[in-house]
Amino acid sequence: TRFYDAELARSGVATFEWGGGETGLGMWRLAARLNRLLPSGMSDRRGRQPPLKALHAGCGTSALGAALTAQGWEVTNCDFCEEAVGLVAESESLGLLRPPGDLARHPRRRGGVSEYAVGDVLRPPAAWAGKFDVVIEKGLADTLLFGEDMESALDRAVRYAHVVDEVLQPGGCLLQLSDAPLEMRLEMCQALWPAPPDRRGRWEFSCYATGAPPLSVLSAQKPASHA
Repeated sequence: TRFYDAELARSGVATFEWGGGETGLGMWRLAARLNRLLPSGMSDRRGRQPPLKALHAGCGTSALGAALTAQGWEVTNCDFCEEAVGLVAESESLGLLRPPGDLARHPRRRGGVSEYAVGDVLRPPAAWAGKFDVVIEKGLADTLLFGEDMESALDRAVRYAHVVDEVLQPGGCLLQLSDAPLEMRLEMCQALWPAPPDRRGRWEFSCYATGAPPLSVLSAQKPASHA
C-alpha cells in the first residue's frame, strides 16, 4: 500500500506497470500482442461468444487487465492489496483506463468485461477451479521467487504451479510476462510441470518478444487431457 501511495504521489498516475512500459499506449499494444499469441484453437475464439476468461494474477494497479477487456476478454483482476485493487477498479469505472489516441476510436470488442477480486492468488476460491482459459501475470513469479523470504521460495514456486494448473481449463495457457531471463524462466516452468515418461499429456512451452522491452512472454499451455 505504501508503495502505491508513493508512486501516485511521485508520478500523479493512478496505475503502475511492473517491468516498465508506459501505462497508456504501451499496455494496449501489449494486450493486442498477447491476443495474437494465444495458442492454436484458443485464438479462434477471439472476439466471439463466449469470451475468453482470464485471471490477471497479482494485478496490482496495472492497466493491462483493462486493455485485455478491450480485446474482448473477460478478465478477473486479483491482488492481495485491497487498496491497489480498489484504485485500479475505480480508475476504470471513471474512464481513466481507456485506450489513448487513435486506439480510443476503435470500439471495444464484443464481450469484454472486467471483474475485481481481493485475495491471495495462491489460495484461490474453490469456484475458480477450471474456470479460466488464460492465466496472465506480469512480474508475479518474480515477486514470489525473489522476495525477501528466500527460504520459502521453493514452496511458493510449487504452490504457484499448482494454482495455475488448478484454475486453468484443459488446454488453457499461462502467459507469464517478466524482464527476467527467458532461459531461467523456461527451466523453472519445465521443472514445475515436468513431462510424463510417455511424453503424453505434457505442457507445451513457447517464448516470445512483447514489442515492449524489457518484457518478454513465456507461454505454458496445459494439456487438453491427462490421458
